[in-house]
Amino acid sequence: MHPSAVRANVDGSIDYVTCVADSSDWYAKSFASERATDDGIDIAPLSDLAPSDEGRVVHFSRPSGSWKMVSIGASVYSTMTIHSDAVPLGEWQWANDDTCAIAE
Repeated sequence: MHPSAVRANVDGSIDYVTCVADSSDWYAKSFASERATDDGIDIAPLSDLAPSDEGRVVHFSRPSGSWKMVSIGASVYSTMTIHSDAVPLGEWQWANDDTCAIAE
């Protein structure tokens, strides 16, 4: 699993960063349950999605409706999942102990 992180912002938008470049199999969905048991609802990016760049923040809109889980990634190897009841707003949540510099 590549180091990656997600940040839930106070305005409801979601930010994502990965430490690997050139991934372009983007995935961003919100789920009404604690598990990805359904298809989920797509979360729209706030700009065009290009291949990932190490440490570059990608901004996503606020998920529609209430959500219990959000899953975002630039590839299956960099997908990051957060749960609404366990995420401090405005703080990066890393997938593992590996991190990289974030360019904001």
